Amino acid sequence: PSFTSNFNLSVNQQLLSGFGFDINRRYVKVADTNRQSARKFFALQVITQLVSAENQYWDLVAAQEKVRTSQEALDVSTQLLSDNRKQAEIGTLAQLDVVSAESEVAGRKRDLIVAQASAQIAELKLKNMMVRRMDDALAAAAVHTTDTLQEPQDSDIPGFEDALATAMRNRPEIGQAEGNIRNQD
Repeated sequence: PSFTSNFNLSVNQQLLSGFGFDINRRYVKVADTNRQSARKFFALQVITQLVSAENQYWDLVAAQEKVRTSQEALDVSTQLLSDNRKQAEIGTLAQLDVVSAESEVAGRKRDLIVAQASAQIAELKLKNMMVRRMDDALAAAAVHTTDTLQEPQDSDIPGFEDALATAMRNRPEIGQAEGNIRNQD
């Protein structure tokens, strides 16, 4: 039989562990990247609110345009009803056409009421977006839009490649994702 004895003693001193500037710079780089990500997040929130307000404004413009066209349609159908009644009195038009014109006027009145209600709702939504608390004076105030709905021209719409490049350059979410990747590295 044989016996082998072994004894090991290890002492480690981390003399150069954490030595140098890179270890400490890591936290500064992470903090700088987090600050940039926070700015990108803030920019995203601002962009979202501005887009929402702009969309709400254009919804109001469209609703007011709908009220205007509904009023014009009501005026035309009222004129048609008046003309049909005169022709029915003379005897050149059947009474059924007068009833049909009355039905058309009633439908146009309903459309006008629906359009007015939609315009009021769009106006209230825009006001709610702009203020925290709405008092009676603000609720009663009318919002008059200065713009009209325009048909987009071909020159207004950028090409797909240009739009994609602009989006990739300006979207805050991409900057945030890049910052997260740098932090993980």
